[in-house]
Amino acid sequence: MDSRALTPAAFVLALVCFLMPFVSISCQGQQLTSITGIQAMTGTSVKEPGGFGGSSTRPIARDLVAILAFVAGLAGLVAALARHRTMAGAAGVAGAVLLFVFKSRAESQIATEGQGMLSAQFGAGYWGALLLFAAAAALSFTRLSAPAPVASP
Repeated sequence: MDSRALTPAAFVLALVCFLMPFVSISCQGQQLTSITGIQAMTGTSVKEPGGFGGSSTRPIARDLVAILAFVAGLAGLVAALARHRTMAGAAGVAGAVLLFVFKSRAESQIATEGQGMLSAQFGAGYWGALLLFAAAAALSFTRLSAPAPVASP
């Protein structure tokens, strides 16, 4: 595979990771729900077990940081396809940073709303997107510093 195709491929795979579970919420080791990256972006509702065997539905608002991370991935893909290495690298860094912010905010929000009873575990979708954004940035910036090929006489 041509090394120039690796950066767009990393962005595509990072965006696909948004379809996978991003966050699993559990209470005392028992998983209550799992949210994909797309659900974090668009908002969803989850069923919470209630007292006496009942359950209630709780809305989860869309997360602006998750939306911005996805948009950074789209921008990085477009920049990589257009051969704008600096822009693609910056988008990869932005996507990774935004995912770190998303993780921090989600952990804080879950701990606060769950009054210490709930915990968050981040799944393959989150970690895959994070690593692929970092890889796309590294590939973009590495190619920037590589010497230009010398034409043979």
